[in-house]
Amino acid sequence: MQADSANNLTKINSRNNFDLSFLTNNTEAIRLTTAGRFGIGTTSPTAILHLKAGTATANTAPLKLTSGTNLTTAEAGTWEYNGTSLFFSPSTTRLRTVLTDNSIPSNGQLPIGNGTNYTNANITGSKGVTVTNGSGTIDISTPNSPTIVASSELTSQSAATNIVTYTTGAADSTYMITARVNITALTAGTLQTQVTYTDETNASRTLIFYGMGTTSAGLTTTGVSNYAPIAEIRVKASTTITLQTLATVTLVGVTYNAGGTIIKIR
Repeated sequence: MQADSANNLTKINSRNNFDLSFLTNNTEAIRLTTAGRFGIGTTSPTAILHLKAGTATANTAPLKLTSGTNLTTAEAGTWEYNGTSLFFSPSTTRLRTVLTDNSIPSNGQLPIGNGTNYTNANITGSKGVTVTNGSGTIDISTPNSPTIVASSELTSQSAATNIVTYTTGAADSTYMITARVNITALTAGTLQTQVTYTDETNASRTLIFYGMGTTSAGLTTTGVSNYAPIAEIRVKASTTITLQTLATVTLVGVTYNAGGTIIKIR
């Protein structure tokens, strides 16, 4: 030990290239290596500060924080404990650490706040939702949820036309089609609504809409026709579904609005 009055220091100096050891009752408790590593309870520290492992015995934890008041302004790199929560500040923003109920989450579990801390909650599926628990992943999907893939609203049409079309994806799929036609003027002729597609056997299909409460597919007078959905059609991959109007008898003086929706079921 030596005094350094020039720098107002008292130095502990080994004066050689040996580690510096601190003993209590002839037993080493602390070591400072020549590499500048400080070990408490370990004679071979491998970090700037290296603490020995704790045990199950009381008062042997390697590190304990005394509860206190958090800094008024967070400082980067600080750990703080206010008696309730543990905080870390990676910058000048203080973050509360997420602590679970002393158990490791299993596959399909997430830590969920319970008002005091966090508990490991199971993720389950219901009402058509499928949950697949993987190694470190949770996949939530609704495999049978209908999805609108195409829709259209046309106004002031004066001839037969395609209302809405949709090209299917890479796999055979099941669809439902809805349609509505409002004829505002018609001198003569018959207007029909239909859907064309290719089924899973690669056969071309045409389904004709009948108005709800009617026995005829052709529209010959003004008025609104709301068509009941075509229940289900199975459609070949990478083909086109077309909802259209067709003049089965030449149209004269026709004006109409039309709309339709193509819905993927599965």
